[in-house]
Amino acid sequence: MSADVRKKKNAGFSLVELIVVVAIISVLITAVAITFSVVGKANAKSYATTLKQAIASARSDTMGRVQNTYELIITGNDDETVDVRIGETGSKKKIGEKDIPVELYSDGALVKMVPGRVFRMRFSKSDGHVTYMHFDGGAIDAFDSPGELQIQCGSNSGKHYTVHVVKQTGKVYMD
Repeated sequence: MSADVRKKKNAGFSLVELIVVVAIISVLITAVAITFSVVGKANAKSYATTLKQAIASARSDTMGRVQNTYELIITGNDDETVDVRIGETGSKKKIGEKDIPVELYSDGALVKMVPGRVFRMRFSKSDGHVTYMHFDGGAIDAFDSPGELQIQCGSNSGKHYTVHVVKQTGKVYMD
């Protein structure tokens, strides 16, 4: 082998080859970022839907029972999730995660569901309006006033879904 042939084999990458590799890596990184974004949106929607169904079920169970008032109970966990259940003995449904927090709003007041915090909500047997909203460890005035309770699943900076409960009627909807 001549010296010129050996030099050409050891020349390394050409500029064109380097640009192609960088372009391929950029496309792959973009695809991964989009995938994580889509998964996060789907999880936030799933959590909000689960919450909406639990609220509607607690309301209808209360209105349909001869005895016993059922309440919706939301409990904050150490792993930044919350448990949602109907009544003290109801089965728990875990929603939320670190990147998709669950937060409660009422008339401008925000309450984060930190570990150990318990939120309880009851409905009227006669017409389904919200009769009681309380956090274990003390009430928060804004949550006792008329208006809407909003429970947000997801972060403000990313995609989030909000479950609304109209206190005076008990109507539940999601956006």
